[in-house]
Parts: sequence; C-alpha cells; structure tokens
Amino acid sequence: MRVAVLRSLDELPVGTALAVFFDGGTPTHPDVWSVVQHRYQGGPGQLIERRRWKGQLGDVLSVPWLGPEAGPLYLVGLRDENHPMTSETLRKACGSLGRLLQVDRVDRVALALPVLENDVGLSLRAALEGLRLGQYSFRKYGTTEPGEPEPMGLEQVFFLDVPEAALTSAVAVAAVVADAVALARDLVNEPPAYLYPARLAEIAADYASSVGLAVRIYDEVDLEAMGAQAFLSVGRGSEAPPRMVHLHYRPEGTPVGVLGLVGKGITFDSGGLCLKQPASMLDMKGDMAGAAAVLAALWAVGRLKPPVEVHGVLCCAENMPSGRASRPGDVVRAMNGKTIEITNTDAEGRLVLADGLVFTARQGAQKLVDVATLTGAATVALGNQIAAVMSNDEALQQAFLASARRAGEAFWPLPLEKDYKALLKSDIAFIKNSANSREAGTIIGGLFLSEFTEGRPWVHLDIAGPFWAEKPAFYLAAGGTGFSTRSLIQFVLDQAEA
Repeated sequence: MRVAVLRSLDELPVGTALAVFFDGGTPTHPDVWSVVQHRYQGGPGQLIERRRWKGQLGDVLSVPWLGPEAGPLYLVGLRDENHPMTSETLRKACGSLGRLLQVDRVDRVALALPVLENDVGLSLRAALEGLRLGQYSFRKYGTTEPGEPEPMGLEQVFFLDVPEAALTSAVAVAAVVADAVALARDLVNEPPAYLYPARLAEIAADYASSVGLAVRIYDEVDLEAMGAQAFLSVGRGSEAPPRMVHLHYRPEGTPVGVLGLVGKGITFDSGGLCLKQPASMLDMKGDMAGAAAVLAALWAVGRLKPPVEVHGVLCCAENMPSGRASRPGDVVRAMNGKTIEITNTDAEGRLVLADGLVFTARQGAQKLVDVATLTGAATVALGNQIAAVMSNDEALQQAFLASARRAGEAFWPLPLEKDYKALLKSDIAFIKNSANSREAGTIIGGLFLSEFTEGRPWVHLDIAGPFWAEKPAFYLAAGGTGFSTRSLIQFVLDQAEA
C-alpha cells in the first residue's frame, strides 16, 4: 500500500475516493466539507438529512459522486457517546471504512484526517493500521464461492495536508505493526491439525530468521535435560510433542535494557483428562494466542530495530487426554525446583509458562511480560473487549498500561492479593496448579505465575476475552484478533526510549 500527501483537493487524482470524518453531525475539516458541498451543489449534505445519518463511530455513509472523473465520497462517523475521541477512535473508524472500501472494490482513497490526542504521528499510525486491519481476511482454506472475485485491497492512500516527515515515520511503524497483527491472527485462525507445536516452532523460526533474530528450538529431550517437568507434563498426552522456542533480538551497540516476553502456546486445549465440554473447545485452537502475539512482536522488533535487547519465548504444547496424560494428583517439578501438585489438567497454561518464565529470566531478562489466554474467569470478569493485567511491580505495570493505551488496547489491572495464595496451598507439594474454586480465578492464575519470575519485575497479561471475535467489528474480522500484539510492540519501543 503506497502512501502520499495531497496539499489540497485540487490535487486529488481522477477516480480517487475521498473520506471526510464527522464528529456526530459536525465535519472535522469544515473547509474540506465546504469545498465538497460547493462542488456537488449540496448533494452530500442533503443525503445526510434524508438518511438521518448521525456520524456515530463505525457508521460510514457512501455518497456516489457526480461526474465521470470523480470517485465516491465516504462520510465516516467518529462520535462515541461512551468514550472520548482518541487515536483508537480513528483506528476503529478507519477499520470500518477499510471494510466498506473492500466491499466496494475501491483501491485508492484520500483521507481528510483529524488529529486526535494532539499527536499527528499517532493519528496517522492509527488510521493506517485501521485501514489495513479492516481489510484483513483469512481465506487460506477457501471461504469464497467458486468464481467469486478475490477481495480488493487498497493500493494507494492519500492524506490531505499532513507533514511529510510525520507521515513517513508513521508509515514505517504502522506497516510493521499491521503486518505483525495479521501474522498473529493468521496463526490463531489456523486449524489445530495443521498448527501443532513442532509446526508452530518451524513457523516461528522462519519469521524470526527473516529479520535476523537468533532462534533455538528445544524439543522434549532438551526440555527433559533442562528440568522443565511442568512444561513436559502438559504435552505428555499428545502424539504431537511439545516445543519451547527461544527468539533473541540483540541490537547493534550496547542495549539500553533486556526484556523478556513469554507466550502461552497451547496449540489445542481439550482440557486433558479434565476434559472440557464440547462447546468450550470450539475456539481452543486459539489457546496459543499468547505465543502468536510474542512471535509477531519479536518479528516486528526485528524490523523496527529498537536499541533494547529482547528475548521472546514461545511455550508450545498440545493438551490432550490419553493413557500418558497427566492425572489430577500428579506432582511435577519446575525448572526452579518448586514442586507442583496438578489438581486440574485444564489449568495447563500456567504450567508451561512457569518453566518459560524461569528460562527467560535465566537468559538475562531484566523485566518479564507473559501473555496468555489463561483463565475463563478473566472473560467473566471483564468481557471480550478488556484483558486483565497483574504485576509484582507497580512502576512496570503502569509503564505497560501507558504503552497499551498508546497502542489502543484495553487492559484492566487486578490485584495480586497475597491472602489468596492460601487457596493454592498443597499438602504434598510446594504449590497446587489450581484452586478448583470459582473464587478469584484470574488472580489465582497470576499468583501461581508469580512464583516463577526469579525475582524479576514482571507483568502478566490474561487475554482470554479479547483474543477472539465472534463477528466483525471496526478493524476486527471474525476469529483471531491478534490482541496484545500492538501493546507488546509499543511497550518494547517505549522501554527503548525510556
């Protein structure tokens, strides 16, 4: 997708669509709107009145332009009664615009873009990300009728009267971020028969190597030698053996810090011997969304090249029932020597993450972030638009939340209430992997993981709600959302600047 600046509507190429943004009934660029109204004799304004169009967020009104050389006009709503306008508002609005442009088979558009949060670069980034992600689709396995034309993507985007330097910088980051989110979505959408642990490891190695990252894949023999019994216990019941993938980005010169990102990569979660109900398995091919986000973020880091060192660790396994599967009542020992009583085989993500966190800390990571579709309780508490965040370090948590706000993803902090650790007390081991209780399930998961951070400042992200979308909305397609990818990338960039 090529991007360029137009100084005025007089430079608009023949046949190019134009998008004008509205805050409710008020155009955000009155001068542009005045020119449009004058050229087309008030027709667009009359259409607004006839349609009773309110300019709400996600509402896009298509206006056929008059004349053989003109392209269509799109009126894009920004008004959200529940939230103030931010760059995320633009991302959502441009996502809705991108989806309609694809339906209308429009390949060139010019945007009279408003500047939100007083940051033209952030607004440009949000608009470009929204356009690209709004046109995302996963069609690898044939979702169209025979003979149906392929969706048309945008080839050229113009912005009216924005600084060239700001646009150049925004394009460089937005393209990488959008590509990374699309990669994470692709991986989550893959059928589990095709994306088993070893295959995910191979894909990770290919993407990482393409941007110069060091890669090492640890198989079940390696994990046994490392003492990663918690990790191994999860994959024991599957015919597809587990893999740990270590991706390492090191910048030129002396790095300003060392970060560790750890992702849960359960390529399919049946629940193990504590078998899930069938309806609960339908989206469990996406139980590797955390690992997908970490891989995508490391791929982006390798392209953006910030001056901070980053370790990315993908904890890949398949949780299946069989005669070799872990049983409730088993005890396993994690890499740090702590013993774990398995009381629920469906609380498997925290077991692979336990060893993954210890491993990452021992690579020299000074700060840790793990991301996982860890608990259904997070969805009960926060729904499917907000993820939970917990931390043992308030300053690091606030830094991550600031990055997430800048990236436009919603997280809500939950307390690591130490009194609740009593619910994980085991009579025969150091800790239980599950309290098997309806109380504070998300916090319990965080408390368990806090035992494996090796004393490092650490943030835990439970993305069980937002990792999946049941239907399209704004810049989301149905299926995997790539949630947390943008926040992880922004966090790394912000930590490099800090």
